[in-house]
Amino acid sequence: DLSNNQLKAKYLKIRKNTTIKQLTLSGNPLGKVPRRLHRLKGLELVKLTNTQISRLKGLERVKSLKNLVLNNNVVFPEPNVLLALPHLEELSMRKCHLVALPDEIGRMPTLKKLILAENHLETLPSTFGELKRLESLSLYKNKVNTLPSTLFQ
Repeated sequence: DLSNNQLKAKYLKIRKNTTIKQLTLSGNPLGKVPRRLHRLKGLELVKLTNTQISRLKGLERVKSLKNLVLNNNVVFPEPNVLLALPHLEELSMRKCHLVALPDEIGRMPTLKKLILAENHLETLPSTFGELKRLESLSLYKNKVNTLPSTLFQ
């Protein structure tokens, strides 16, 4: 747990490692996803809450990732990055100032838990019905007034 230090992404030197499964960098002024994060070959959980990141570039190379926490950042769920994570089961984007979601979010076949609480969402893409493994969806404190009919099929 490296939370709440003064770490910045450009100063993190990440070496190849296969034993680290979880990495918590929350509360650090990273500014961006650390380069070479993919060198942590067994990495399954990354927590980047309140790290001042605005882009997900670099995460697409962390192929073992199962759980991604991006809470309290002004970041958009970039489809090309998220779709490149073949094992992603849990995605948390609470308080990310989201006003919309890309349609591609429905093409994440392994996603089981999606936390989108405390954003500014008014609608959800109709592709939500394609999330066949989704078990938990948190939309607390958004402006959603209808759910896609495909969600319950």
